[in-house]
Amino acid sequence: MKTASPRACIPSPPSFDLIIGEDWQGAPLLELVHAQIKTVDQALLNRIKISGKEILVRPESAEAIGAAIHELTQNALAYGAFAKPTGSVTIDWWVDTDLFGQNTLSFVWDETDGTDIIPTLNHHGYGMNVLEMIVPKSLNGNAFVVAQPGGLKWRMRCGWTDPTPQKIEDIAYLHA
Repeated sequence: MKTASPRACIPSPPSFDLIIGEDWQGAPLLELVHAQIKTVDQALLNRIKISGKEILVRPESAEAIGAAIHELTQNALAYGAFAKPTGSVTIDWWVDTDLFGQNTLSFVWDETDGTDIIPTLNHHGYGMNVLEMIVPKSLNGNAFVVAQPGGLKWRMRCGWTDPTPQKIEDIAYLHA
């Protein structure tokens, strides 16, 4: 996988704007995805199918996930699905419980350019380091990129804690 430039992976202001808008509690994941893609090209939103329950991700997670989305979008525009008029991306995420009873967030970016060609990936480039090492490590998770017919797929999985602050009346021990 090639990258457009090292600057493509620097978290852009939309991540921080969303975090501030949520009073530093986190960022709504759907809004984060939209905001990061818009920084590259707003018209790309018409070529993306997004699913996933609306969740609020912690500020540090929003920065890391925002960097990954920005990198994936830049790469798709330069070399992947968005480089061809028939290309599209499907994005999905979900929260579930792993075998140890811990909540986890799974995030999948799945692109296709409308062909059956399997792209060649450079697993030693800057963009691949961001997607497979830097972002997942910052989230205490794991991720991988695979080449598939028509494009690439990135899957990231990490621990997830709901950052929504508790209301004082919800904390039972304070009422004792």
